[in-house]
Order: sequence, then structure tokens, then C-alpha cells
Amino acid sequence: MNVDPFAYAAMPGVLRAPFLYIFDEFDSQLRGIQLLNVAIVATTATMSAYILSWALPRKLHPAAIAFAFAFVVLSPDWLTNTFVPLADAPYALLTLSCILLSSSVLTSERSIRSHWGAVALFAVLFIVAFLVRFTAPVLLVAVAILARGRWKNATVGKRTRRAMIAIPVVLLLILVALNSQAIFGKYLGELTWFFFAADKTGMGLNVFGAAIPSQIIPVFNLAFDITPPASRLQPVFGTTTSDSLWTGFGLLISGIVAIGFARSTRRILPETACLLAVLPILSLMIPSTTRYLMSYQAVLWFAFASGMAFLIGPWMSRVSLRQFRTLVVGAALLGGASIIFLRTANAARTADAVSILEGPRRYTREVAETFRDLRNFLESLPRERTLVITSGGEVGRWAIIADRAHYAPDSLLPRVVSASDVYAVISCGTPAACAPFDEWLNIRARRLARYGDFKYEKVFEHRTASARATVHRLSLATGMRNALPDYSASGRTDR
Repeated sequence: MNVDPFAYAAMPGVLRAPFLYIFDEFDSQLRGIQLLNVAIVATTATMSAYILSWALPRKLHPAAIAFAFAFVVLSPDWLTNTFVPLADAPYALLTLSCILLSSSVLTSERSIRSHWGAVALFAVLFIVAFLVRFTAPVLLVAVAILARGRWKNATVGKRTRRAMIAIPVVLLLILVALNSQAIFGKYLGELTWFFFAADKTGMGLNVFGAAIPSQIIPVFNLAFDITPPASRLQPVFGTTTSDSLWTGFGLLISGIVAIGFARSTRRILPETACLLAVLPILSLMIPSTTRYLMSYQAVLWFAFASGMAFLIGPWMSRVSLRQFRTLVVGAALLGGASIIFLRTANAARTADAVSILEGPRRYTREVAETFRDLRNFLESLPRERTLVITSGGEVGRWAIIADRAHYAPDSLLPRVVSASDVYAVISCGTPAACAPFDEWLNIRARRLARYGDFKYEKVFEHRTASARATVHRLSLATGMRNALPDYSASGRTDR
């Protein structure tokens, strides 16, 4: 409530904003957002299956559809995108839509002018994609390759060519100018920081040993004993023997993908160029590389299928149709069972459970109870007088969920504490995140001590093996109430 908002409104949030106006209660708002997410993910899976089918014979096209939908159901990243308003699923939808739309227009035998509706739709989709993620200009690489192919194989007038070049360039310059604060003030700085500070070997292993393989096997990263991107700048691979072997398997998968790209360059050159253009940027964002590659997952599926077809093609010529079907069914059952086991085992490990079956259920129950009770407590406090202090990713959370205003600690905090009910909230939802919980309490106390001497009364706590939440009410220490500075002469008042 006392901090000027960042002037840039991120499009992933804007896309879901209508649900915040349609419904008044947070649960209804969230359910509406989740239903929209399901539709976005399902549409993306359908288009991904279509691109994958390019690498498969017609009789295996149903398998492409089954694989695409099974992948998004089993992938932790895609499931997260159905529950949380992230940018991954909308950007993937927009990216695939732009690629397929531009392909249909620029490979058509009809003139470009006859596709004015499709061109206008592409412009709208591209603008929204740019506002979702600033890597969207790489889509113009695919468009440029398709346009060059059209110019070589069809007669295109000079005016049309100039318009096809000038319009995207002008549009891109306008978008960059309108979003310059976010691009140059935040995101470009992050990329520069990662470029100079991150370990380059770890960065490469993160891409080829974990990020790309996770686009082929949905739970690939769950099989690591120690998740490699645990460090933002120094991802560690091969900490254990099993992790070393698994990293090697990941590099093998990336090798098959590379073979597929090499064998199919002419068939998917625009899509390949688009991926290669953005890969150096995504590689820098070590903690998010795996998620960001989701938007290009269909192209990676195509490349992997093409690579596998090249490697096993000579051997498959000796296999009968019945044997082939048996192998496919057996591989699907084995793969599905392995994936379910890895997901369940990871959830059980996260919950620190003895039983692999009980672990996920207990973990879910403990986390849900912790945050439900925390929300109920905050909503029981008088809204007019209550201010919430949080930190990190929790800033602003309870303004949306429980309609309680947040306050960023500053020099006026002592006066605010004397005039309002100020509560400091800290919570966590995994055993790993909760491990330094007591240290967080000490860090918070030291940070708030810069603004005054406060007492902390614990008014709420919910603690389990999987989650923890505490709320402390702040009050002024003895002797400080009479020593508050008087801002009335300068015109400053409580905010």
C-alpha cells in the first residue's frame, strides 16, 4: 500500500484479469483462471500433436494425439500451468498459433493479399505473444525463412516485399518502445547478470542434460537425487553415481534430438531456426530454462521422433506389424508405469514419508491444511485496521487471497504500528523450504530493527512435517511509544 507499483503490467496476468472482475471471491476467481488454463493447455497439446504427426506415418497419428495429452497430464510443469497463472502455456499456445498460421499463409498458392484476415490475426497473436514474453521476435525468424522460400518459388511484387519487411520491423520497434521500461530496466539486466555470473559448463549441462530431455520425458528432472538447477548460477550435475548416469542418459536424448534436427532440417527449417535463435537466451535463465523450452516442445518432439526413426529404421524393417504393435504397447506401459513411479516417489520424498503411497496424500493434506488455516486466520482480522508484512514471493499474496493490505517496511513503520494492527507473516510449503524457517525469523527481525525497536507476539502458528506458517503481531517496545518522531510539521501523515 505504500510502494509505487511497477509501471509494467505483465500480459500473463492481464489475460486472467477478467476473472478478477467477474467473481468477487478468490476461490471462484482462481477456479475460473484454472478452467481457462485447462483450455489453453488442451489446445496447445492438440497443436503439438499435429506438429509431431509430421514425423510419423499416418497410422501412428492417433499415437501422436495420445502422447501429447498424456505428456501434459504427467508433466509437473504443465500441471502447474493448469493450477497457476503462469506465462508458459499461453506463450506456447501463441507461439504454435503464429508458426502454423504463418506457414499456412506463406506456403499457400494464393496471393498474400487474399489472406488479409489471417495476416491480421497473426499480427494480433504476435503482439500478445510479445507482451507475454519478450522473446517473441524469434517468431519473425521463421516468418523470414518462409517468406524467402515464397519469393524463390512464386512471383512477389516489390511493393509486397517491402511491405512484408517494413511492417514487422515498424511493429517490433513500436512494441519495444512501449515496453522499454520492462525490457531495459529489468529483463535485459537479468540476462546480463546471468551471462557474466553463471557457470558456463553447468549452463550447458542444464540445457542438454536436463532441460531438453525433460521435454521428451515429462518427469525427467524428478529422477535426479539432487535437482541440478537448485543453484541459480552454479547448477551441479553428477553429485551422486545415479545422477551421473542419469545426466549421461539426458545427453543421449539430446544427441538423438540433434540427429533428428540434422536429418529433418529441410522439413522443419523455420521451426528449427526459431528454436536455435532463442536457445542462447533461454540457456542463460538457468532456473527457468526447462519451463521456457515448453513453448518449443512440439519441435523437439518432432526432432526426437525423426532421430529415433533414423536410428532404429534398419532394425524395424525386420519386425512384423504384430511385433511392432506389441513393442509399442509394451513401451507405453513400461514408460507410463515408470513415470507414475517417479512422480509418486518424488512426492513421497518431498513429504519425507516412509510409505511411497501415503507420502503424497499426507503431503497434500498437510500443505492444504496449513495454508487454509492461515487464510482463515487472516480473514478473521478486521480488514480496516490490518496490515500485513511479508517478503519475497509472498508480497501482495494476501491482498488477493484474503483482501488484507500489505505494507512494505520503511521509516514510518513505528507510526504505522502504533496506529494500525500490523502482522508479519512467514510461510513455507515443502520440507526443504521450511528447513531455514527459524533463520528467516531472525533475518526478518534484523531487517525490521532498522526502523525501530519492536516486540513480536505470536498470534498464529501451524506446523507440520511438510509446511509451516507463523504470524506475529508487531508492537512498539517499552519506551519507544513516547519517542515517535512528529511528522506533522512537514505535512507527512500515516500511509
